[in-house]
Amino acid sequence: MKYISIIFIIFIISGCSTHMTSVAYEGNGFSTNESEPLINSVIVSDERGTDSNWLGAIRGGYGNRIKTLRTEESTDIVVEKMFRDALDKSNLLSSSTKSPYKIKVIITKFDCSYYFNREAHAYVNVSLIDSSTSNVYFSKVYKTDEVEAGVGAGIFGSVDTLRNLAETAMNKTIDKTLSDEGFINALENSHKDRTTERLNKIDSLYKNKMISKEEYIEKRSAILSAI
Repeated sequence: MKYISIIFIIFIISGCSTHMTSVAYEGNGFSTNESEPLINSVIVSDERGTDSNWLGAIRGGYGNRIKTLRTEESTDIVVEKMFRDALDKSNLLSSSTKSPYKIKVIITKFDCSYYFNREAHAYVNVSLIDSSTSNVYFSKVYKTDEVEAGVGAGIFGSVDTLRNLAETAMNKTIDKTLSDEGFINALENSHKDRTTERLNKIDSLYKNKMISKEEYIEKRSAILSAI
């Protein structure tokens, strides 16, 4: 009996552990025939109010943490990489410093848990911002809640299964962003408006004899070639 008790205690202690995990973007991105690389920067802010690399926990019968999940890198870096990968696969990510836009992502919730059911949540606010003027052309909150039925986890709960659910939640949230017609239209329309504004400035400079005809043709061609 004493031997069994010792084995049971060791078994319980071995279950109280921290697991370092990685989360990545696994989707295919979203693109249209008019997609072009216009975004060169992704700025991510973690406003969850938790530890910087907190992901979630598998809990015991009293709600106590049995297995804790943390990301190997801080969550803001993890989510930045996921958005950059998604933008790249969508043909929206540019390597040029002259590209006109950046996106700002505020993480308000990204976590997972396994008590009776497995749950994962990914909430972000995404803004499309002009890199030069800091004007905000679009801003919206995107949310994903994933729930899978379970029978209670405790020491038998799978870390990989819960990690996968968290990854799925953030992947879906990112895909909701890039497939949103509001986001796509804001990107396309603001780019057209920005191009028109630049052309008007070049026309004004030429009409006021502030640039030569050769400079006018060169600058106008450069603007149009970037469309």
